[in-house]
Amino acid sequence: MNEGLDLVQSGIAALWESTRSIRATENPGLAGLVEGLAEVEAQIVGLRLHLIHEARLAGADDVLAGVRESVRTTTAHCLPTTTAPRASPGNSPWQRPRSWPPNWTP
Repeated sequence: MNEGLDLVQSGIAALWESTRSIRATENPGLAGLVEGLAEVEAQIVGLRLHLIHEARLAGADDVLAGVRESVRTTTAHCLPTTTAPRASPGNSPWQRPRSWPPNWTP
């Protein structure tokens, strides 16, 4: 790893350590940490996108192939594996049964 990534890793380790001292009742401490992490996350995503753009400009096909094949950037794992039942006349999953409400007699 390079020096920048080493610094990021040590910063993340320090944040993990600091969470041990924050109690669940300390809402300002928790809220500040969550908000700060959201900002850092956005900055890291922006940096990653910038690096991908630089890889495109440089023609770094191996880097781009790694990004394309990454689990984080593919949608294949997000596709549904089951399908909803097909609605047929009189058998729609969104219709109430004909005897609605159950066991009700006028």
